[in-house]
Amino acid sequence: MLRLHGIVGDRRDPALADRLHDLAHADAVEYLFVAEADLGRGRLRAVTDRGTDCAVSLERGETLYDGAVLALGADRAVVVRAGAPRLLRLSARDDAAALRLGFMAGHLHWRVRFDGADLVVLLDGPAADYTARISALIDEGAVSVAADDSAEGPDHGHGEDGHEHHHHHHPHPHGPHGHGD
Repeated sequence: MLRLHGIVGDRRDPALADRLHDLAHADAVEYLFVAEADLGRGRLRAVTDRGTDCAVSLERGETLYDGAVLALGADRAVVVRAGAPRLLRLSARDDAAALRLGFMAGHLHWRVRFDGADLVVLLDGPAADYTARISALIDEGAVSVAADDSAEGPDHGHGEDGHEHHHHHHPHPHGPHGHGD
């Protein structure tokens, strides 16, 4: 069990953003989804999206919030996400389409898991942003959007400004992409 004591900072803080970005590229950022009703608790136990069992204890006066960084080390970060995870389930028509979809998901640094033959994507923004990146595969019928597994719909549950996705402020040779922050 990972014991997390106190809040390290806010993921939107420029001083932390670069470190979180680098960890995200190394696939080393874990998200701890906390129900909105539980954000005010001083102690809680929860499991990250990667399966890490966490015991969280806060200092008096601290309150969890969407984007609170609970751990920031050389090889891992743990960031709070308020609400239920939003997921996009994609199905490939055949093995060749599955390879193409897997390549794209990896190239775009999407956080994924497999559920049978489906690829399940952890959304960090509107589902439409993700499907737009694979529109050629969808348009030719190689990939279909099997279901939106989010508890409240594809575009519900964003941050306070309605845009919880991560924006890059530097170019990538393969263009912008949606991965964890």
